[in-house]
Amino acid sequence: MSDTEINSLTSGSIRDLFFGDTRREFAEHLVFLYGGASKTEQKSLISKLNGAIILLPEDTEQRYRVNLYIALTFYLLSTGVTDKNDQSPLEVLKNLRKSEEYKKPTNTTFRQNIDHAIAKQSSS
Repeated sequence: MSDTEINSLTSGSIRDLFFGDTRREFAEHLVFLYGGASKTEQKSLISKLNGAIILLPEDTEQRYRVNLYIALTFYLLSTGVTDKNDQSPLEVLKNLRKSEEYKKPTNTTFRQNIDHAIAKQSSS
């Protein structure tokens, strides 16, 4: 894959694809793209993922699923990724621990994905 595919992504298109039926495959595809991308495009992709996270009070319909799969993607990526401003996704992921979705006792998968992503990105 080429940097062109990363350039064509937006935070909005990432949200849409993580809300679709092929969300797991899309997460794996982003990891594949990241692995073959230049450093500049890797940072761009991380920035787009950071920007795709849905925070309160935005889009309650998509927030759970999109954020869950963004966390999964960060877990699947190599440790210590940063965006084009050299910022780690850690703070955004840690903020998700304050979300309604994280606090809800029945959302164990959501909590696990957030916690695993934080642990992975913290281990750099």
